[in-house]
Amino acid sequence: MSGTRFPTLLGRDLEFRDRRIPDDLPGERRVVVVAFRQSHQRVVDAWISALEARGIPGLRCFEIPTIGTRWNWARNSIDRGMATGIRDLAVRERTITVYTRLGPVLRALGLRDREHVFVAALAADGTILARAIGDPTPDRKSTRLNSSH
Repeated sequence: MSGTRFPTLLGRDLEFRDRRIPDDLPGERRVVVVAFRQSHQRVVDAWISALEARGIPGLRCFEIPTIGTRWNWARNSIDRGMATGIRDLAVRERTITVYTRLGPVLRALGLRDREHVFVAALAADGTILARAIGDPTPDRKSTRLNSSH
C-alpha cells in the first residue's frame, strides 16, 4: 500500500469549500485520518492529538469523514450539524466530508470493511508514505505510521 497514490476523493470542508483530496490539501507534511462511522470520532481525535503532540514541523492533519452516497440527500444538514458543533475554525477547515460509493474507497485503501479508521502520511504528490489502521495504541508505538504495507 505504501508507495501508491491516495485515491482522489471529492469533498467539502466544514467551511463549505469544495476540496479535492489529496491535491487540495495544503502543507508540506500531511496526514489524513479517514473515518467511516460517527463512532470513530474518538479514534480520529486520539490520532490527531497524538500526532500534533509530537511537534513535527509543518505537519498538517486532516479528518476525512467518508459517508455513503445514500446520505447525499442529507449532506447539507449533516455537514451543518458537524460545523455547528465545532467552534474552532482550524478544525472546521481540516475536516473534509466525502460522500461517495464506499466500496471503491475501501478497496483503494486496502480495507475489507468500514470498521476501522485509516491513517496515512502523504507526500506532496499524494503518494502514501506510511499508513496505519485502527487506534493509536501504545503497543503499536502510538503515533508511528507503518511504511511496510
